[in-house]
Amino acid sequence: MRQRRLQVILKFGSGWSRYFLALALCDNASGYLYSVDAVEKWADNTRRLISELLRKFREIRFSESVLAEHDGIPCLKHRSVADIVPNTLYLDGPPLTPERKVSIDLLALEDKFSDDFLLVIEGRKPNAEFLGRYFRRTYRRFDRASLFGELY
Repeated sequence: MRQRRLQVILKFGSGWSRYFLALALCDNASGYLYSVDAVEKWADNTRRLISELLRKFREIRFSESVLAEHDGIPCLKHRSVADIVPNTLYLDGPPLTPERKVSIDLLALEDKFSDDFLLVIEGRKPNAEFLGRYFRRTYRRFDRASLFGELY
């Protein structure tokens, strides 16, 4: 993230990755992280835990996930997402269910993806496959095993 000197990151979901993305922006002294969380408790928790130093590089908002459908497939999406043009998107939310294994927010955002766009999908293989079928543009894909070898 530091090497690519990312400027506008949109992050879906909770976790330490949000902290490290904000830290990379802080180290580069530029850019902004917009974070969307479907669980208000986790959004509030992150607001409390991220240090004052990193606060000027991020916005954390709660947006409940709602039931949706795409091409007959049951999905989830967030009620509202920041109206931005991200050059990086990190997909780690909303929490999925056995009935709804994919989120579709990215399909609505694809027209805003910049030429240097980077998408990271954390541990959501069904979601990655779904997006690969429904994105209008073609993207290069790498999985963890092809980048780092098998992790045990």
